[in-house]
Amino acid sequence: MKKLYDKFLSLNIEAASKRCQRRGIPFNEEKYIKKLKATLPIFLWYIVVIIYSKISSGVISLNIILIVFFILSIKGLNDYFGWVKIKNSDEG
Repeated sequence: MKKLYDKFLSLNIEAASKRCQRRGIPFNEEKYIKKLKATLPIFLWYIVVIIYSKISSGVISLNIILIVFFILSIKGLNDYFGWVKIKNSDEG
């Protein structure tokens, strides 16, 4: 799954870079990667929920869906803006 996620990121970055070159817009790769890593888990969660709801007969509770969505949203906002930084014990 990690390989697919990384491959999707690299292909998306490459396509965005080419699109910006065609349009003559400067491309900031770091900012684009930051934005993708913040929003991609939320989009993937939507896909999982849609597929699961089609397969099952609504066994999963709406509260669970909303809680996971809320957690992913907060994590994405934190990744993008960098409000909370976790320091590794290796970094002195």
